Amino acid sequence: MRKIKYVPILKLRDGEIKALKNLTETQAKAIIPVFEIVDLDENISDMLEKLIITGLSEVYVDTSVIDDDDKNILIELLKLSSGKEFLIYPVLYFDDLPSVANETLKHTKRLLYKIFVPDDEVYGPVYSDIFRELFSWISGKDISVDIMFDLGEIRNAQQASIQLKELRNVVSKYIKNNKSKFDRIIVSSTSFPRDLSSLAAGESMKVDRHDINLFKAIYKDRGFLDIKDLLIYSDYGVTKFTDSEIDFSQLKYGPLPKGKYTTKDKYWIIKGKKNRITKQWIKNYYDIAREIFNSNDYYGENFSFGDLDIKRKAFKETGPGNHTSWVIIATNHHIAVLVDELSTIYDS
Repeated sequence: MRKIKYVPILKLRDGEIKALKNLTETQAKAIIPVFEIVDLDENISDMLEKLIITGLSEVYVDTSVIDDDDKNILIELLKLSSGKEFLIYPVLYFDDLPSVANETLKHTKRLLYKIFVPDDEVYGPVYSDIFRELFSWISGKDISVDIMFDLGEIRNAQQASIQLKELRNVVSKYIKNNKSKFDRIIVSSTSFPRDLSSLAAGESMKVDRHDINLFKAIYKDRGFLDIKDLLIYSDYGVTKFTDSEIDFSQLKYGPLPKGKYTTKDKYWIIKGKKNRITKQWIKNYYDIAREIFNSNDYYGENFSFGDLDIKRKAFKETGPGNHTSWVIIATNHHIAVLVDELSTIYDS
């Protein structure tokens, strides 16, 4: 039976950390998250402590967001975790071969190599260069390599179809006859909206989950039959664009509450509303919780910690929460949904 079902890509921040701490044992054992380090000024020992308190036994760490040209933070994290039962695996890219990759070999026996699909024929490396360098570096080394194909943002069915074809071609040309070199072949994408400014205060919207639908198509496609047992789903959940979704026109009144809830086929976003004159809330976090709880999309209080917290807030058994509280709810629920869905997909 497949052990790892899901590779969520998360920011190393308190909301995401607490969301993981509140997973069930079964859910936690089914995932290995990729943590993107996003706070440059944070002490490296504090970063490690955050990773450890998730309660997980292993994670991938990606420092490219803040440390694209200098991997010192990544290497220091690997050194600091050396000898501990908690395992950190580095996320590496084309430019990290061979020097950074060689340095990581001193501290880990596994790494994740990330490739963007499609490749950048104008400004970046092409597939032929990417795989030539990778296969050359792997040769003769005692290292387990997981590969991630990042398909980017999937906004509609047509784009999903294009990415399916592109990935099929890459796998056929470079992976099919070399699958023994990899332990996991991870396919990542996102369909969560980048910009929520078009969503009016007090309103809600639902967006198709093209990311999981694309993976379902990949998993069933005969072009991936030879590597089907290695395929693992990955996405950016519901917090990838958190920093870019602030409604700047509302800042003098404070940021608006937002609820994000993954349903069986949609991402559901609910935005709060405040009376600009009276400063009273028209729709606050309590109202958002009640809207989710009373909907046909609600999974039930026993489905996840996030769902239980929604019920508690809907009945005002706890405080309404804040931005971080709702990151915990949204992330915890989303992971629970994916672990459940992927169990069905992999068994099909």
